Order: sequence, then structure tokens, then C-alpha cells
Amino acid sequence: MTVWYTAVLTAPLAGCLAGVVLALLKANPDDRPVAWTRNWSHDAPGTPLTVVEAHREMQRHRECLLEDCPRKANAFAVLVSAGRVKPDSSRRGVPDDQETE
Repeated sequence: MTVWYTAVLTAPLAGCLAGVVLALLKANPDDRPVAWTRNWSHDAPGTPLTVVEAHREMQRHRECLLEDCPRKANAFAVLVSAGRVKPDSSRRGVPDDQETE
């Protein structure tokens, strides 16, 4: 009896899920949600990052050095240009004794 109840209760849910999947497959490719993978690349992004994406990449690559990770360097540059990060003098290439505020 338990198997029958399980089948009766889950069948409508499975049909609903199938309908959602079918609608997503038929959707305009530009409207489809982006699927993120578990692994990420250290390569520079193929498209410009938004500020939100740049924040996310900085969090993902927190262990990376800017000099060694093009993706983190790109995200850092986006955040600097958006005014979200103010780099210290060593990252701007300005010697400490010549820094002006």
C-alpha cells in the first residue's frame, strides 16, 4: 500500500517538473537560466563581468594572487572601476612616499 501512495503522490509532482523542464527547453536560448558548474576556471572571462559577478569571482578566488589568476585580476579591475574597491598604493603601482590623498 505504501508503494501505491508514493506513486500516486509523486506522479503529479513528476508531471509538473516535466512541464517545467519542457518549457525551459522550448524557451528562447537567450531567456534560459545560466547553469553554473562546480568547477571554475582561472582564465580571464570571455565576456565582461558585472559588479555582482566580480564580487562572486573575488570570493571564489580568494586564495589566488592577482598576479597569478587572470580571472581574479579582471574581477578586481571591475570592482576598482566601479568604485567598490580602493586599491592600496602597492596595487596601483604608486610608491608609498609619493602617494597623495
